[in-house]
Amino acid sequence: FGPGEQDTGIVAEYLAWGRAAGGRRGFPWGKKHAEKRAFYLKFWRARLGFKLLADLPGCLPRVEKALRELQANGKSGKTLNNYAEGLAAFCDWCVQRGYLDQDPLAGLAPFEAAPKSKRRALTPGQIRALLDGTEGAAFARRRRLGYELAVCSGLRVGELQALRVKHLDTARGALCLEAAWTKNRLDGWQPLPAALASKLAASAAGKGPNEPLVFGARETSEALKVDLERAGMTRHAPGGKADFHALRHTFITLLHHAGASYEEVRLLARHAARGLTDGTYTHVSWTRLQGLVEAVGRHVLGPEHVSTMHALA
Repeated sequence: FGPGEQDTGIVAEYLAWGRAAGGRRGFPWGKKHAEKRAFYLKFWRARLGFKLLADLPGCLPRVEKALRELQANGKSGKTLNNYAEGLAAFCDWCVQRGYLDQDPLAGLAPFEAAPKSKRRALTPGQIRALLDGTEGAAFARRRRLGYELAVCSGLRVGELQALRVKHLDTARGALCLEAAWTKNRLDGWQPLPAALASKLAASAAGKGPNEPLVFGARETSEALKVDLERAGMTRHAPGGKADFHALRHTFITLLHHAGASYEEVRLLARHAARGLTDGTYTHVSWTRLQGLVEAVGRHVLGPEHVSTMHALA
């Protein structure tokens, strides 16, 4: 099973498989996902004293007891399910490869995982206040472009962090998305407002193709909390919380306000298709998608965007 800090044996084989091809569509696990898988297995080995695969059969009552103890200590249903999944996925993998005859966690029931709070979408006025608030601090100013990109594209924080200069297509005014790091594990294109594409190109001038396009890994939700407070807003308010993923909610909300259809929103948000009709028989033009993100850009970028659009016209 693999004792100690260094994973050996079957655990090492499982983690190596995941880092090579364990994700969606045969892609590797993402970095954070791989770290979590290793963390959960380490937790269960320490908590239950597993040393051999032979220790796993009959472990269900002990796993349930450990999860109840975590629940009593304030862990949310979502977190409890993540802990359980960390071991259950390993057990499934062992069964598939013949290391275990049966899944020892087959009867494990999930915990209720409804979120305790929902996210809110920022209004155009709040977006402007957030962006204007970044002008007062040097470290915040360099995050402004990242915030603009998040609200004008709906990209998730991990996807934003994966973007490199080479992914900006200035001729098309879009981002080239790679299956290796998108959540849906699909290549794609994300149209951008023309003014934002120009700002990104100017910011990338002189950088190498593999340098980050916007901000780094640490400049996410905690930094956003500070910037929101600087702009006179709080993370928690009527309507829900405002964390970094709320910027994606804002993008999708602005698309609805711009008059986007369900299929247009689905394509721009890069959600999975919901049926043959939506995914195959409904067609949306690139020009229409570009027009919708321009409408979002007018809310986010303000007068500067409008003047740039007139100049481009």
